[in-house]
Amino acid sequence: NLVLAPNSAQEMCDFTWRSFELADRYRTAVIILSDAYIGQMMEPVEVPERVLHGERKEWAVYGDAASRENLISSIHMSAADQGRHNWHLEAKYLLMEDEITDWQECDTEDAEILFVAYGISSRLSLTAVQHLRRAGVRAGLLRPKTLSPFPRRRLAELVTAGSVEHIAVVELSTGMMADDVELAVSSKVPVHRLNWLGGEVPSTAMILEAAADRVPAVAGVRTADAPASAGASGSTGG
Repeated sequence: NLVLAPNSAQEMCDFTWRSFELADRYRTAVIILSDAYIGQMMEPVEVPERVLHGERKEWAVYGDAASRENLISSIHMSAADQGRHNWHLEAKYLLMEDEITDWQECDTEDAEILFVAYGISSRLSLTAVQHLRRAGVRAGLLRPKTLSPFPRRRLAELVTAGSVEHIAVVELSTGMMADDVELAVSSKVPVHRLNWLGGEVPSTAMILEAAADRVPAVAGVRTADAPASAGASGSTGG
């Protein structure tokens, strides 16, 4: 499945529009993974002018006699057939990774601490990055727009470049994305999990305090004057 992670009202609109196109192109389910804050946020939205009109597909099932032969089953009774089907799916996943993996970066060129976050956590993390930059700490943010496929190659490139010394993964979960981050960087740098559960959304100061407990460069930064609200979504794309 494809998983898109919006962090603004505009992306909620854009990703919903895009999901129909992606589902049709790759013949797979598309999940839009949002959160309560983004879902209830009031922001200006520009609605796409072009309307997508479905055209009859040769491969689709329409519930009529003409498309009856398109009805397929995912049940493969032989190991050989199942193996061929799995290799077909693997090739499709790799194609999607090459074609549609998407992310956003902010101040990653020289970052020594790299925050990785999506949804409302990414907006709060961006504010934390801006606060750290003002304090002289080289912080940056990578925000996955696609959680599946995950931008693992770009993460590996940033770590290989040599400036990143710590990665802080901010999530409103136990750290499911942090597992993907650890796989991407292959233990080259420490990955710190900054997690909040039960619907609690941290302030920017809380994110900075959690990072300060793990990253020496952040330890001396004042958090009392850090903004509590989420910053803008940024503009640098991957």
